[in-house]
Amino acid sequence: MTNSLARQSSEAELLEVKLPLLLFILAYLVSYAFEGVVRYAFSAAGVSSLLYLRDLIPVFFVVFTLYQWVAARVRPDPLLAFLLLVSAHFVMGLLQSIDLFQALFGLKVLLPLIFGLCLANFKLISDRALLTLCAIVFSVSLAGVVINKFVVWPWEGAEFVTTFAVTEQSRAWTADGVRRLAGFARASFDAASVLLLTGTVLYVFAKKTLARAFLFCLTLAAIFLTTSKGALLAFVMVVVAVAFSMGGRRLWPAKAVLCGSFVFVVSVPLVALFVDVSQRDIPDSILWWASSFVDRMEWMWPRAWDLLIDRGSFLVGRGPGGIGVAQQYGEWRLVNAGDNVFMYWTVVFGFAGSVYAAFFLASAVRFQSANPQQGALAIAVCVAVITYGLTANVIEQPLLSFSLGFCCSIFVGSNRRPSKGAFV
Repeated sequence: MTNSLARQSSEAELLEVKLPLLLFILAYLVSYAFEGVVRYAFSAAGVSSLLYLRDLIPVFFVVFTLYQWVAARVRPDPLLAFLLLVSAHFVMGLLQSIDLFQALFGLKVLLPLIFGLCLANFKLISDRALLTLCAIVFSVSLAGVVINKFVVWPWEGAEFVTTFAVTEQSRAWTADGVRRLAGFARASFDAASVLLLTGTVLYVFAKKTLARAFLFCLTLAAIFLTTSKGALLAFVMVVVAVAFSMGGRRLWPAKAVLCGSFVFVVSVPLVALFVDVSQRDIPDSILWWASSFVDRMEWMWPRAWDLLIDRGSFLVGRGPGGIGVAQQYGEWRLVNAGDNVFMYWTVVFGFAGSVYAAFFLASAVRFQSANPQQGALAIAVCVAVITYGLTANVIEQPLLSFSLGFCCSIFVGSNRRPSKGAFV
């Protein structure tokens, strides 16, 4: 009787700690899913700069995870390894004359990835709760994009003035005259990312063929409104991976899809070095679909290689901040989005980045899960992120980056069952 009461008391105390942590996590992730609305609200309240305080949440969880590690409750080996590697590349980037603030902003960009590596050590949410949350976020995002087709939201193109810079609350732009719809997100790319991730979760957990067919059509239609063609391809690849995995009962076909996507994403920027491509060579009938891809082949990726070769080290890269949005704070004349996960990773970490990526892929191939559905979900999410990474900067999209870090930590499989007191 005494032991039962003690156990109930311990569980109650654990819940008191777990619930606030979970709310902070959800607030962090949801704020990125609906960042257009969040920025609009912060701007209207005159406290725009306070939005940056959310970056303290992953910082707190890094410290918390390290504390749990010292207390021998978790084994966050992937997190520890990544922190050491990023620190080393950060220092080497500074030695290569990368501006300090630029490099620090580059670290900020990697925070969601690091956050994902942290949270894989703790089970803070059940499968049912995850499914419910994703269903809500998917529905709201879908409604935001559909309504945006007919209504121009007040945050589209509006200024967002902070201590650091003047940016947009939500990007207002077009693709060959067609509006790129962001809904409640910050940009159409972000809206597509939210729909892709939540759609993937819903699709994996759906048990009936009719439900999956409905989700497939609905997700593709929603992503199509954002004009994010890479996300369309990514979701199709997710469906292929899930279909052959038979609900997770056999993961090797899904792993084969992941490996194929990985090879394709790596090879395309390499081809750009040797193949001369120009939009002038593209027929008008398919120019709308191919123009952004050709632009990357013709201009963006060759110049990203130039950044690495002329202003960095082929072996260790340029370090955090060496490419992407962080360049605005030190190398604004050389800003290059990268828009390919391999290209971005290589400029930041050099050839060493390919070693890290190969280790990630090998871990995914060796990955086994006691829960077939969870195993299928982890592989499917990585298929979605990596495939979208063909023509998108998924490392700088917080939700995609977070998901990649979370799955990476799971694949490595070094976070063993914690001791008594951890949140599992």
